[in-house]
Amino acid sequence: MAKIADILMKLMTIFDKRSSLQISFTGKLKFFRSSLLLTFITSIGGPLCAQQASFTLAETFVWIEKQNLEVLIQRQAVEEAFQIVLRDRSELIPRFSFDIAQVRTQIAPVGFGFDFPSSPPVNRLDGKMVGNVPLINVVNFANWRLSRYNHQISELTLESVQQDSLFNAANAFYSHLRNLKRIDVLDANIQRDEALLDLAINQLNAGVATKIDVTRAESALATDQKQRLQQDTIVMESALRFKLLLDLDLDAQLRLQSAEDLKPIQFHREDYNLETLLEARQSYLIAVEELER
Repeated sequence: MAKIADILMKLMTIFDKRSSLQISFTGKLKFFRSSLLLTFITSIGGPLCAQQASFTLAETFVWIEKQNLEVLIQRQAVEEAFQIVLRDRSELIPRFSFDIAQVRTQIAPVGFGFDFPSSPPVNRLDGKMVGNVPLINVVNFANWRLSRYNHQISELTLESVQQDSLFNAANAFYSHLRNLKRIDVLDANIQRDEALLDLAINQLNAGVATKIDVTRAESALATDQKQRLQQDTIVMESALRFKLLLDLDLDAQLRLQSAEDLKPIQFHREDYNLETLLEARQSYLIAVEELER
């Protein structure tokens, strides 16, 4: 009986160890599953902190030339026009073709009733080269000149698109900075109005001011707070406009750095030549090339 009791005690001890080990393993497995699920959700939802996008005006211009969709499309149009020029020019140069053929013949005398052996096979190689030179083909020449005009127009259009894109980028850049500065001004106005409201309340308690003065101070504070809320929306819109222009992530934190050494441009009255000004305009040059075409 003692031996049986000892065996039962050992079995119960082993069972208790296995059950505790199973509970511990199950807990670790649940923790592993939870960690894996959290990692998967984090990878799908993106990083907890949005990536910060910092730009100066020069970096903005470089980014526009590399990432702006309109610039990339027009650059591809320039390449397409250039390939058309090469294709049309190939119609004006001489064309040569070379043909080669090999023939292997052997006469078998078996079917003719002769018993002498057959002759060895004969190989024959023929080659022919044909050249074609278009001396006078006004249609091909006109097509080549037309494609050249189209290529020049596409290059001028690319310059015009780049200038417009840079102008829009600079406008969006400084508009967003101006909106951010406007927030600082509104915050200062709110602090001033709060101080004026406290002063009006103290004066009312002291019997120096009237109730209308307090109401006027409260109205000014409410107006500035409303403008502050509206300015947050304006800042958000200008930031989204800038991100869309540069093809950035809309969730990225935007940070613009302006140069402090910018000075206002001083315009002096001078006599300008109209032809010189027109030659600097891509739209005018495009119109001239289209007229020539």
